[in-house]
Amino acid sequence: MKQLFTLSFFVISLHTALAQVRVVEWAANDSIRLDCEGCSLSVGDVSLQSGRQGSPFDLRKSSQPNLLHWRSYDDIIKQNVVTTQPLPWRDNTQLLDDVPEREQLSLQINLDWTDTLGQTHKFFLIVSGITKSDLGSLPLESTYDEESGTPFRFTAFVRLKNKEGELESYDCIEGACHIDTLDTKTGAVSGQFDFTGNCIGVSKRAFFFNGRFKS
Repeated sequence: MKQLFTLSFFVISLHTALAQVRVVEWAANDSIRLDCEGCSLSVGDVSLQSGRQGSPFDLRKSSQPNLLHWRSYDDIIKQNVVTTQPLPWRDNTQLLDDVPEREQLSLQINLDWTDTLGQTHKFFLIVSGITKSDLGSLPLESTYDEESGTPFRFTAFVRLKNKEGELESYDCIEGACHIDTLDTKTGAVSGQFDFTGNCIGVSKRAFFFNGRFKS
């Protein structure tokens, strides 16, 4: 009898604990066409960084060097400075020039998507496990993989406002990205992507498709 009481108490305690951590309910899945009439998708920031980045992030808050930037020597302060564009009155070297041909790199593209209501949503894309040689032989195909060390790995993160105006975040669980062009000297890029995302904190998925971008 004592064992039965102990078992019953354990089951009740476990059920209570699970009820406490389940703070959201199921919600209907969404299918979002990014090239809908009246919508626009624009490139905000483009960055090429050393290493394999597992997750995309806000590039404006990054402290890692962008290899698409340029280095030049400032005679006034007597040291090298890094700028987003080459300075026409100095000799400039792009940071990418110093990178070995086979070093692993990550290309991140941050996008702003404006819907038919005029609301702007943030898309963060990343293609990792690529090299300078790969960038010289575009187009480049990448697909999502759970393993962050996979070559030509695509992943994405989205901050989206729903119909109620509430902010939702989505992590990629499958998808693909096709980079058509990338001018490493100017940072101009074009391509397209489709992916499925899991909504963080809600039992819900969103299917994002026909994401075409060009800068």
